[in-house]
Amino acid sequence: MSDKDLIIELLGIAEVAEDGTVDFTDRAKEIIEELAKKYRKTPIYKQAKKETPEWVSTATAAEIYIQMCDRIVNATTTAHMLIAPKILLPILWEKIQEEKEKQTAAGQEIDTETAEGGLQSAT
Repeated sequence: MSDKDLIIELLGIAEVAEDGTVDFTDRAKEIIEELAKKYRKTPIYKQAKKETPEWVSTATAAEIYIQMCDRIVNATTTAHMLIAPKILLPILWEKIQEEKEKQTAAGQEIDTETAEGGLQSAT
């Protein structure tokens, strides 16, 4: 599949809820990861990474995805439409990974608390 076909597929399967959250299916994550690895090597991404706006550091994966969709839809030229995913998909993949790590860490904290509480109540 071409990059364009993968992006079109991604736009069709990642669902944005009314509350602004995004459901990234396993297939959506596969597409994002595949393209992010490829685009991370491009000169346009490397240049954009040097000039990353401050808001990106605190943005969620959902916010990055919505920003990418907005840039694709509202692009003034075809070139701008094609560049948006090349810049934002690597950032989106990083955010997905960060959020996964936070969820894993939070889950481990809950498990530890449950285990400790279970031990305390047994004594």
